[in-house]
Amino acid sequence: MRQPLCSSWSRGGRLHGDRSAQAAQLAAQEAEIDKTKDALASLNRYDERTLAPVVQFETEQVVWVDELNRLMGLLPSNEDAMLTRIDMYQKGGRINLAIECRQREVALETVARIDGYRRPGSDAPYYDATAKTFTTKGSAGGRYQSSGSIEVQVLGVPDS
Repeated sequence: MRQPLCSSWSRGGRLHGDRSAQAAQLAAQEAEIDKTKDALASLNRYDERTLAPVVQFETEQVVWVDELNRLMGLLPSNEDAMLTRIDMYQKGGRINLAIECRQREVALETVARIDGYRRPGSDAPYYDATAKTFTTKGSAGGRYQSSGSIEVQVLGVPDS
């Protein structure tokens, strides 16, 4: 029977030292993975801190095109009223509609329609509308006898 050349050889013909080298290499790789995980966690925390103001800003914004589209469906026909001016204010999500009407009652009905609007799937009011000062014109021959404004607030928009 032949003797092994040195005592570090195993039956499989490998050096025992290979296992310890592999274990050291595996430990180094695990340490590198842990460092990478820590770096990614740090980046995620940074992203959350950086993105939080952006997300807050976006959630507080009013998409005015959408709001105008909703409101146009709630306004009376041109026979009953004419919209003469629209002012929109991001702060508080307010819209001011300057309007001329056949009669003041048309404006009041419009306010009631706007107040009654609910988003699909929701029972909560979406707008708070108020008829502001309306005046009646003296001539009975004009198409629109009353003029004033309707102030609409999109509910849930902060005043900041």
